[in-house]
Amino acid sequence: MPSRRRTGLIAILAAALLFLSGAQPVPVRAAAPAALAQLRVALFINSAKYKALTAQVTVSNSQGLRLEPAGASGTEPWITTGSQPVEISLDSYGIEWLRTADLPAAAALSERLASAGEQPEVYRRSLGGKTVYDVVTGPYGSQAAAEAAMARLSGGVAGLLGGGRPAVTGPLHLSAGTYDTEAAARQRQAELAQAGIAADLAVVGQAGLPAYAVWTASAPDAAGLAALQRDARQKLPQLALEPADPAGPYLVERDEVAAGGQGGLPHYFLGAAGAKWTIAPVDPAAGIALKEKSGRIYRGSLEIGSYNGAMSVVNIVDLQAYLYSVVSKEMGGGWPPEALKAQAVAARTFALRQGLKYGIAHVSDSTLDQVYTGMAEEAPDCVKAVDATKGLVLVSADGSLIEPVFSSNAGGMTADPSEVWGNPVPYLKSVKSPDDDVPAAAAPASTGPASSGWVHVQLPDGRTGYVSADYLKATGDRNAAGRLYYEPTGTSVNVRPRPSTGSDSVPIGQVNPGDRLLALDTQVAAGEGGSRSASTPYSWIRGPYTADQLLKMINSSLDRPIAGPLVSLEVTGRGPSGRVTEIKANGQPLKVAYPDAFRSLFGGLPSTLFEIEHGGSYTILGAGRSSRSLSGGKLSVLSGKGPSEVSAAGLSVLSADGQTRTLQPGTGEYFFRGRGSGHGLGMSQWGARSLAESGYGFEQILQYYYSGVNLVKVD
Repeated sequence: MPSRRRTGLIAILAAALLFLSGAQPVPVRAAAPAALAQLRVALFINSAKYKALTAQVTVSNSQGLRLEPAGASGTEPWITTGSQPVEISLDSYGIEWLRTADLPAAAALSERLASAGEQPEVYRRSLGGKTVYDVVTGPYGSQAAAEAAMARLSGGVAGLLGGGRPAVTGPLHLSAGTYDTEAAARQRQAELAQAGIAADLAVVGQAGLPAYAVWTASAPDAAGLAALQRDARQKLPQLALEPADPAGPYLVERDEVAAGGQGGLPHYFLGAAGAKWTIAPVDPAAGIALKEKSGRIYRGSLEIGSYNGAMSVVNIVDLQAYLYSVVSKEMGGGWPPEALKAQAVAARTFALRQGLKYGIAHVSDSTLDQVYTGMAEEAPDCVKAVDATKGLVLVSADGSLIEPVFSSNAGGMTADPSEVWGNPVPYLKSVKSPDDDVPAAAAPASTGPASSGWVHVQLPDGRTGYVSADYLKATGDRNAAGRLYYEPTGTSVNVRPRPSTGSDSVPIGQVNPGDRLLALDTQVAAGEGGSRSASTPYSWIRGPYTADQLLKMINSSLDRPIAGPLVSLEVTGRGPSGRVTEIKANGQPLKVAYPDAFRSLFGGLPSTLFEIEHGGSYTILGAGRSSRSLSGGKLSVLSGKGPSEVSAAGLSVLSADGQTRTLQPGTGEYFFRGRGSGHGLGMSQWGARSLAESGYGFEQILQYYYSGVNLVKVD
């Protein structure tokens, strides 16, 4: 994101925070926790804590890839690919539906199987002097699963099988011999193919080194293997076949093609129970491109294996290189150097603290841990920040690594652990955070609203609505409460009841140049979902939702349903920072596992620092903190000229914290209005940015957000 100029207000605020906290640079102490040179990042894994599944991966490197068993002692890799992509999957159970020389027939069957939810592949081979195509689906977790799929699908594809019968395949093979060279093995493979026996090249381990074998069959069990052996001997009686060793690591090569017959790619099936395989780039600087991760390019190597019955893909990468990506994605290039350094230390501490969280990996590449997308999006200034803080981590008073949680924007006040997890953490306290100083790219600036956003305005006749920010400019004038006036930049500009151009937001009027529009919520910006998503990093609105929609959200997530219809939804408990800790629907508390779960309960709210607004109802706080809940009707407003009666609907009020609220008309719809993005614990990234721009060093930023911590350097 672009850097921005520090404002005097933020500089003064940050200086005040520094004075009040007594923050001083954190001393760097001697190394305490153990270092970790390389990190294991789960890209695909079948774990109870995180699940991301794939049946195969497509990898490439401009100079080629090395493929071999993990820990192989040989100096030469088992396979060295060219610059073209290669596909890799585990040798498992599958279904061979059809072998045909008719490519259109193979394509039609493949399309039908795909429409049934399967993942068909078409493999090309030479057999009996002509090219044939095998249509295969899989992998399946077991022989029984493959047989069940074959029974379920056979009726729907029977007309495309040409009278043939599908068969279940598996990880058992017959070997027609092992050879010292690849050339000798390929010669034998061609001889068998000419005789009408389908054979594949396999690479196997022999005294720890790669050898080349010719395998002629794939079966799910011993009985199937024996039947295939009898069939092969009928075609070539003198052929000597032996069961291949299923225990040692091996790979089988096949030629995969697109449905149109073009784009042939080598496909390697990796075998042996418990075996791990390493894919490393011939040119490390070019990294490994992984199609199934949106073509992202990764430093280091990939480890492929089986974990909990599914294919696992783990990126083994230097810790520093991992952090280059994390800091670039979590905070971004163009941010102040000291904020980036604070992020680097927090991210390093977080990664080292996890241990083998996922059994075979320390962290995932998802937001469950830290966003990691490889090397393509690394920002140079983020790389510098990581290098400048190499080895630095945060520890508590007892010398153990802390859990340096962070979020995008704390909404002005960081969360207390009791509001998120339900229990205290000594080094995480609720503190004020200067989060609202956002750049023009994220929210309206003083000179005009953000492009492609919405501004909530009050019209000259007192009505309120939303106007597209693209058609507004600031006049520079403000009302007595400090709110800006805007005017339209075009004629007949629509005013809508909601920040949306959808059919549920029919214009309530139009405005023209010269009309003075009072900005009530200049922070509102358009987001995905039209009227249901409008936000900035600091301030947001979600809604409107009908009572029925909210009731469905609630009852689909809770064990104890709420008896409908929904007539009331109110916040009844808040924590130290003001975040929601209890909500009642129809007077019944909504039971969630922990307070932060209210975000997901209501469709993914940005934070729990919110209020619930019900169109047509409002609460008035009177003297002695007494309150009255009202619905619709008229209000008497006392001014210098005496009392006057106004309609409650559409009335804008200014709260003690300077926030404008407009009482919604009696539509019965609900809005969530809040501040901040994320759980709010620990360091606020937007707050760290503001502090850095006001002169804080990264040590001071870290000490401000994490109480009583020390900075240490690991070897």
